[in-house]
Amino acid sequence: MISILMFFSPALVFATELGPCSKDLTYNGAFEIQAKPIIDTARLELRTLQPGEDSKESLGAVLNDPKIKAEWIAAGLWNDDVVTKTYEELSKGATHWGEPYNAIKQNLVIVEKSSGKIVGLFHSTLFSDIEKIGIGFELIESARGKGYATESVRGYLSYLEIRERAHFFAATFQDNEQSINVLRKTGFEQADRRERPDGKIDLYFVRAPSER
Repeated sequence: MISILMFFSPALVFATELGPCSKDLTYNGAFEIQAKPIIDTARLELRTLQPGEDSKESLGAVLNDPKIKAEWIAAGLWNDDVVTKTYEELSKGATHWGEPYNAIKQNLVIVEKSSGKIVGLFHSTLFSDIEKIGIGFELIESARGKGYATESVRGYLSYLEIRERAHFFAATFQDNEQSINVLRKTGFEQADRRERPDGKIDLYFVRAPSER
């Protein structure tokens, strides 16, 4: 059932073969995906990065969080231009992701309303061919342990408004207790367990359609 790996951290994908979406899209004829959504929750705002309002320094503070940076380095995503490239990617809004995935990619920033600061990143990939939606997130140290991850996931699922028919999937490392707890709190169940060549264990989770 799970065929594509989408880690909760890091999950930003730069492969946008067909470029940014200039207007809202209809995904599989079922619901509309906004090119640049604003998703409000009680304490957070998930939205596209806004050049001019959001500085590269504010994004750099997120990417240079020790835990996030270590994970990006381990994933081979870190280089001297990572802040600039990520800034450009996050400002695009929804993007088409070409073959072989045939997907719509959304990369959003997580803004803490009380401080106005960017405290994390939120990613989703909507795969047309398999009708599943991958989700991922990253939070800086000061934003962890506050329930922000759970609030972000719940807010995004609510935004999609297709919970009665969509299958969601996610994957994380076995020792990533925070992500595992978030998944379980938002209705995911473990579906598989696989060992990587480096010995780390990947856990795969799925969330079936709601029976509302």
